[in-house]
Amino acid sequence: MPATQAAVFLAVFLLGLGIAESVRHPVTLKERLAGFAFRAPAAETPPVRHLALLTAVGRLVPRGYLARKEASLKDADIQLSAAEFVGIQIVLTLGSALVLTLIANVWFGVIAGAGVLGVLNLLLEVKRRARQSLIDEQLIEALGIMTGAVRAGYSLQQAMMMVAEEAEDPVRGVFQNFVTDLGRGVVMEDALENMAAGTRNPDIELMTVAIRINRQIGGNISEILELIQATVIDRIKLKKNVKTLTAQGRLSGIIISLLPVGIGLMIYVVDPGYMRVLFKSPTGLAMLAASAVMMLMGVLVIRRILDVGV
Repeated sequence: MPATQAAVFLAVFLLGLGIAESVRHPVTLKERLAGFAFRAPAAETPPVRHLALLTAVGRLVPRGYLARKEASLKDADIQLSAAEFVGIQIVLTLGSALVLTLIANVWFGVIAGAGVLGVLNLLLEVKRRARQSLIDEQLIEALGIMTGAVRAGYSLQQAMMMVAEEAEDPVRGVFQNFVTDLGRGVVMEDALENMAAGTRNPDIELMTVAIRINRQIGGNISEILELIQATVIDRIKLKKNVKTLTAQGRLSGIIISLLPVGIGLMIYVVDPGYMRVLFKSPTGLAMLAASAVMMLMGVLVIRRILDVGV
């Protein structure tokens, strides 16, 4: 019987995951055609041997999802390919779900699988946001170096090379990639565009757009860099103020999400038979499903209210 439950769970879980992903991130026609387009062979680092199986598993998901994960991993500076990361997600999610299904029942397996998948995505997002925040803070110093160098008589390109040598990571890596592009013969406008696309940071994009416009129409580049520096400082201050003002709402969302689960686990530990009715009767299963849907709706509404774009 447990083996049958595990097989049913695996089929339902994979079907639900595929439907959820197709609804959340529908694959566009451009993404479908990209798989048939010619690509020049790129020099890629061969995957580690013990990750080869995970890479093969990760490649089972749609290319559009892998492309989005690749961008997130690059933003977070995690040295894994998208296929490797997704393979790790699939193995850990299904592994924990199957173990809980065999030990307890299908519903505990579903909760465990969803929890592991959510934690992995949350860790990736936390890492990505932390690196983006660090880039914002270090960019202030980098703009100061560039402004001083330009006023001292250096060219803008030389000033950016100074940042690539003197700044700290991760900003140094961003500017080093720019210098590398110039060394390969890429024109400065394209190198700036690659710089913005590689970081997906709004402040870096603001800087590169301002520099490209200045190269086309002219002007005092030192004043422009100083103005961008002041803008970045104001943005960081505003982000911190918004984070402080919305702290209570975010804490309310966390409590609303964890309180029912915590109370349910406490009751299950004290009196398992009392809670077991919810998992075995059709009425109890319907109540659990309705509760999960309403909890998810509440969390999404709170996140939407607190999502203040800065």
